[in-house]
Order: sequence, then structure tokens, then C-alpha cells
Amino acid sequence: MTKAFKELQGMNQGDLAGKLQEVKKETIKLKAQVAIGGFCFYSLQIRNHRRTIARILTLLNHQKPHVQKTEQKSTEQKQKPKLTTNQLPKKQKGQ
Repeated sequence: MTKAFKELQGMNQGDLAGKLQEVKKETIKLKAQVAIGGFCFYSLQIRNHRRTIARILTLLNHQKPHVQKTEQKSTEQKQKPKLTTNQLPKKQKGQ
């Protein structure tokens, strides 16, 4: 694990959410600077910010309660199965 990931693991959900918003804002600023004609250094920073965002989202998803996943599975089971072309009723010749 990288040093940045270990640092993020020590944060709670509120801190991670705040850090996520902060990094996203910085990324938007950097993308604007690159669009204006910034240096190659900014693109390296953008890549690092994208990786940090992915790390934060990974930690947030692992901290979610397991109950949400089971609820989602139960709603999927309630949906009607889709009919394939072989299962559709055939049209009669008179129609």
C-alpha cells in the first residue's frame, strides 16, 4: 500500500467526503489551466488527483454497510424476467 492510501485509511467518512470534494475542486482548476495552455506538470497532477479520488471512493465504498447490498439484491429478484424472442407469443396469419 502506498503512503497516501495508508494516510487516507486513518480518516473517518466525514473527513474522506471533505477530502474528496477538495481534491475534485483542485482537479477542476488544474484541468482549466491545462485547457488554457498550461505545462505538462499539470497533467501529472491531474493524474495523481484522479488516483486520489479513486482511493477515497474505494475507502468510502468499503465503509458502507452491507445492508444496502442485500436490499439491492431483493429488489432485483422482484423484477419480472424479460421475454426473449423465442418466448414471445407468435402472431397469427390473419393479423
